[in-house]
Amino acid sequence: MRCFVDVILPLSLPYTYTYSVPEYYLSELAIGKRAVVQFGSKKFYSAVIVRVHDTPPTNYTAKAVEYLLDEEACVSDHQIKFWYWMADYYMSKIGDLMNAALPAGLKIESISAIQMNADYSIDVKMYEQLNEMEKRVLDILAHQKRIRINELEKVISKSSIPKLIKNLADKEVIIFSEELEERYQPKLCAYVELNPKYKNKTELAHLVTHLEKRAFKQLEGLLAYLNLSQKDALVKKSLLIEKSSASSIKALIDKNVLIEQVIEESRLSSEETERKKTELSDIQKEKIREIQKQWESKQACVLYGEVGSGKTEIYIEWIKEQLVQQKQVLYLVPEIALTVQLIQRLKKVFGNQVYVYHSKFSENERTEIWNKLLKYDMEKDHPKYKDSAARIVLGPRSAMFLPFKYLGLIIVDEEHDSSFQQRQKHPYYNARDAAIYLASMTNAKILLGSATPSVETMFNCDIGKYGKVVLKEKYGKASVYRKLIDLRKYYHQMQGQHLISPPLFESIKDRLNKKEQVLIFHNRRGYVPVIQCTTCGWVAKCKNCDVSMVYHKQHHVLNCHYCGEIGDLMTQCPACGSVYLNYKGWGTEKVEEEFLRMFSNYSIARLDQDTTRSKLAHKNIIEAFENQEIDILIGTQMITKGLDFKNVTLVGVLNADSILHFPDFRSFERAFQLLYQLSGRSGRMEKDGEVLVQTFHPDHPILQMYLENDYDKMYQHVLKERRTYNYPPYTKLCELIIKSKDVTESAKGAQQLYLSLYPYFKEYILGPIQPYISKLNNFYLHQILIKIPKHYSNKKSKSIIRQNAQKVQNSKVIVDIIIDS
Repeated sequence: MRCFVDVILPLSLPYTYTYSVPEYYLSELAIGKRAVVQFGSKKFYSAVIVRVHDTPPTNYTAKAVEYLLDEEACVSDHQIKFWYWMADYYMSKIGDLMNAALPAGLKIESISAIQMNADYSIDVKMYEQLNEMEKRVLDILAHQKRIRINELEKVISKSSIPKLIKNLADKEVIIFSEELEERYQPKLCAYVELNPKYKNKTELAHLVTHLEKRAFKQLEGLLAYLNLSQKDALVKKSLLIEKSSASSIKALIDKNVLIEQVIEESRLSSEETERKKTELSDIQKEKIREIQKQWESKQACVLYGEVGSGKTEIYIEWIKEQLVQQKQVLYLVPEIALTVQLIQRLKKVFGNQVYVYHSKFSENERTEIWNKLLKYDMEKDHPKYKDSAARIVLGPRSAMFLPFKYLGLIIVDEEHDSSFQQRQKHPYYNARDAAIYLASMTNAKILLGSATPSVETMFNCDIGKYGKVVLKEKYGKASVYRKLIDLRKYYHQMQGQHLISPPLFESIKDRLNKKEQVLIFHNRRGYVPVIQCTTCGWVAKCKNCDVSMVYHKQHHVLNCHYCGEIGDLMTQCPACGSVYLNYKGWGTEKVEEEFLRMFSNYSIARLDQDTTRSKLAHKNIIEAFENQEIDILIGTQMITKGLDFKNVTLVGVLNADSILHFPDFRSFERAFQLLYQLSGRSGRMEKDGEVLVQTFHPDHPILQMYLENDYDKMYQHVLKERRTYNYPPYTKLCELIIKSKDVTESAKGAQQLYLSLYPYFKEYILGPIQPYISKLNNFYLHQILIKIPKHYSNKKSKSIIRQNAQKVQNSKVIVDIIIDS
């Protein structure tokens, strides 16, 4: 009887595919192992086995599995179940889930290469008929048998390659081949140890005497080894060379005095941190008991804690409890920037049992963390025996996909934060909501922490779905003073050219004179967001998107923040030739320049996406600010979340209106949350803090609620609006984005989809309209919004949406489905 496997491919595909299994692999088959399979006529991929059976596919002939990659499964059963749940709940493709979940080091894809056709001989006459580019390719292949197409891009213009290799293939001069490349490379380090023969003191003495007379440099190398090997007989070769020389160590290895061996070494940091005991207040101890009480009847509990109230200390106590039970903990944070201070605090308590997982790590480092969790054994890796077991993982939303075996607790810090939502690429999902299902599936507890819980989360507490524990007492004696600065009063004084009002300027100067630190929030990066011709009104726009190009002065380029398009800065208008170009608006780069001009005697730094591209950039900037090497830190939303700076006494918000007036039904809620969180960065311990918010609309109800520090009033205000207009938590939102490179096709597809869905959803369907940004990445967009009522069947609603979306999709039209709440 033949055996078959169903596999998930790391491609944007909604289904699994079936492959036959050669007899010699039958004994090695297991769900969760990776298999190399051919997909299409040429390409090879590493796919994950999700089912073993004996039923051949009916509509195609199954290809054979090429080979198995793993000795043991690299994906667990519960992970596969979790992927399928997410694919169903968020109406995503299972291939997209696999792609998002697995680190790049575990995904193998064949790379296209070209080589000379052995059956084709080319004479001088035929060679002369080729153009210069074609001759260049042949000259390359004359020196090397095969070249990858991505390597060809280094010597030939990328845009000309497709046509070039097609012409050569049509002439049968070249043929294509596929190469498999293992992306994960273990870190190998050379170590040396003394030949056992010389562990005998007499033999060692003879050796020393011999080297002293004939090879003194080698003797120095031997003595360096003996000194370094007092703690461990294995000494890193590179360290020994530093103490001696490469030639003398090589000579000792050649003489068999030292024996060299190559050992696989972890890339993960294992530096020792001084342990520190945490002391809890009586109130914190009481809240821990309340959380325990809530968990007795509910899976999820919300810790509604004031900023600076000591929520992290409560998290730490619950982590300790899980480690006693030999369980693992997943600690989710919305931003990579948050991991910097948190990892230091956690390592002071838990040492090397804490691991960080995020996108700034290399693919090899992420693969090592995956493998470490995969191999974690509760008995063997118990801290009694080993203090570096992978028991606590800290990271943003991607950490949720790691292969935990003994998950006992999930902490979602700043659970309200929109960064937990993945909306930039497939699959679209909300990590907070998915983590709640993951906890339920693995029988773990989940703790959602925030000073400003999302409206949906608070509503779930109100209806008894989640438990709630309130922690309103701040840790420390400091208070925070809030003030709105009415920019209408100072606009003429500022001449429309400055972003800092006189009251904010005076307050900054006062704090700096007291040797205190200042945080400045401005939620727009770059130098200026718009360049406009004052003669004809032309605006520098992205050729791929319906947005203006942002000028980045540091690199002297224009950049689209949506598709990444980069252009040169022009000196005259391309439409009318005028040299009168107006640089409109402010980005963090320009704000930094203005602050450097106004406060030239102080140290000023910027924390945004542009300054934190490297792995350690976040850490370096935050540590420098923490150590008071920086006086003023200017930043985007990165500075609003969970950071703890004891000497910060002033936070300035340059333009609150930009976050209030955004076309989104959550804009008021998010504006309040962001301002509230910013207040928590000032006055953390003993020194009182101040928050100054610049606005043209000081009477706005949300700003007044913020001024009153009244979250509950904001919650009731927003909830009333949501009930009136049928928005979450009273409905479930489904957003349909219809995309096409032809604007007519996009509009036609959207209208067709709307008409097919209207009979079922009626007044609960809105659209189709062109969204705020109507073109992205060369795709024209139309949007349909469905507010699925609570009394509608979710399963039936999704099925109807999916079926009708599939009918609209074709070679010209794509439909993206985004489930919200």
